[in-house]
Amino acid sequence: MKVLVVSSTALPSPPANYGGLEWVAYLLAKGLRERNHEVCLVASRGSRAPEGVNLVETVDISPNSLAEDEAYRLYKDKLQDFEIVHDHSWRKNSYLAKAENDSLKVISTTHSQCPYRIPPPIKFPNMCGVSKAHATYMTSMLKVPVRPIYNGIDLAMFPFCAEKGERYLSVNRIMPEKGIHLFVDLMRRERVKGDVVGEDVQLIPDHTYVTRVQRLCDGYLVRYFGAVSNEHKLQLLQKAKALICLPTPPYLEVFGLSAVEALACGTPVITLRNGGLAEIVENRKSGFICDSTEEIVAILKEDGVKDIKPEDCRLRAEEFSYQRMSENYENLYRDILVNNIEW
Repeated sequence: MKVLVVSSTALPSPPANYGGLEWVAYLLAKGLRERNHEVCLVASRGSRAPEGVNLVETVDISPNSLAEDEAYRLYKDKLQDFEIVHDHSWRKNSYLAKAENDSLKVISTTHSQCPYRIPPPIKFPNMCGVSKAHATYMTSMLKVPVRPIYNGIDLAMFPFCAEKGERYLSVNRIMPEKGIHLFVDLMRRERVKGDVVGEDVQLIPDHTYVTRVQRLCDGYLVRYFGAVSNEHKLQLLQKAKALICLPTPPYLEVFGLSAVEALACGTPVITLRNGGLAEIVENRKSGFICDSTEEIVAILKEDGVKDIKPEDCRLRAEEFSYQRMSENYENLYRDILVNNIEW
């Protein structure tokens, strides 16, 4: 089948951050091409496409930017050339085109909590969330069915490492909803070592929070790295004692790519029970799902992660490969095109 995958962020060569959400669209296009589909990828200027995938470069874009509207004008006339259009962008222009042309077969995958206050005026919404919790949340908000399909990573980019160090790790955007300050507080209060890694410039409106987190880190017990290279991030993921994820309600962690990346490296994940994270981690097998920071404190005191096998972490990550993600979306496309099932 002919599939148009619409992204909005750059896919540079060599990759600047191959663990980011922009790589979900890239890896989906790659997986679909490996399954012998004809695939075209829409992405911003300076992007690259997987081998065998056509590329439509648009304009320089940052997520949530009005530049997506300008980009849409460069590819909107191509929509009708494809059997399936799969929109991963922020403003969902190609998805909303279905309201004007009902013959378009368009799927929208949302990578944020919920982009709409009311459902778009589309006969068949065809919306996907990236976890069961995410799909359930969107369904409750919009009163329309939303299907869950997990994101996938390229496991080859995250080599397994059985030898772990003594430092815990936080990998996430440096923002209050991600609970980065809670991580630092835990490390300091329990006198255990930890590292803070994550985007602290782009997309982060609250620089006061970034500064607060930086000042809390003493450079020894808790080290602050902020944005790092792929090589450095991979080294930290491989050697970390465990990745700790502390997203705080009402924020919903719709998936949790960093958790899958850590598991792929053989590193356990300790997380608060929040959104997709509770679906990624197998409690007491590939990490711990906790209902409070007090439970996490107990794990730190008992050194609970010593009983988690790195091999079990890697096996769990294999459930979230880009190949499986692509197969799941392919089945969805076939439901629409062959079985005439839209939802």
